[in-house]
Amino acid sequence: MSFGTEESFDVTVDLFEDPVPIEVLLEMCKKGKVDIRDIFVSDITEQYIKYVAELESKNYDNISSFILLASTLLELKSNSLLPKPEEIAEDTLSEQERFFLKMEEYKLYMEQSEKLREREILNRFYRDPVFAEDDYKVVIKNFDLNKLIAAFSSLLEKREFEETQEEPKKIEKERFTVAEKIVDLIEYIRAYKVVNFFSLFEPDYTKLEIINTFLALLEILKRQIATAEQSGFCSDITIRYTPLTDNFDTNAEEELLSDANGYN
Repeated sequence: MSFGTEESFDVTVDLFEDPVPIEVLLEMCKKGKVDIRDIFVSDITEQYIKYVAELESKNYDNISSFILLASTLLELKSNSLLPKPEEIAEDTLSEQERFFLKMEEYKLYMEQSEKLREREILNRFYRDPVFAEDDYKVVIKNFDLNKLIAAFSSLLEKREFEETQEEPKKIEKERFTVAEKIVDLIEYIRAYKVVNFFSLFEPDYTKLEIINTFLALLEILKRQIATAEQSGFCSDITIRYTPLTDNFDTNAEEELLSDANGYN
């Protein structure tokens, strides 16, 4: 999984003298060459926020790639904290099998993202010709994308801490996919017009469900169905529904809903 044409994001960890690409770090954790318990995901996330802040241009797909990689590190670390079961039923997947299945899901997501990008180039999504391709972007008012990523990071860190305090329990399958959450969020934002960013994430969401919700929100923002804004320096981040006007593709919602299954 690569960050595309952008410069690779190298992460600094105490285990190595020199920074290493995050993809390499994930691969080493997966193969057991590095103990995931020695990795602090919050430190990596903080480094990435600084990295994004220094970029001249923000790339939506690259940011999504990092979220997927970081979430995998979080899942590996959480699994390492759980006690090993004494008996495993024959029909129960091993932790390693779960990991590879999850990586396949991430791979499929990135493949679907590439397909969507190709469709944009082929003018798959109709828009008024007076708008250039550069206008098709995440709309954020009165603050930058780094704050949205930082808010998302704080949710993951909070959930990671809570899981270390909870009694060990069986890892359950996520209750919804990115595709299902896209449909749910569009209905929710359309109904309430203006919602608080943190209200989109239920207290009992798992880390993967938090990630699925955030990816769904990013796609909605990218399609300009809603905007993210902040009225003051320390005020809450709000998500505002964008009434369909001549300035936007009037078929944006319908097209996103019809294409939602591509994110499964």
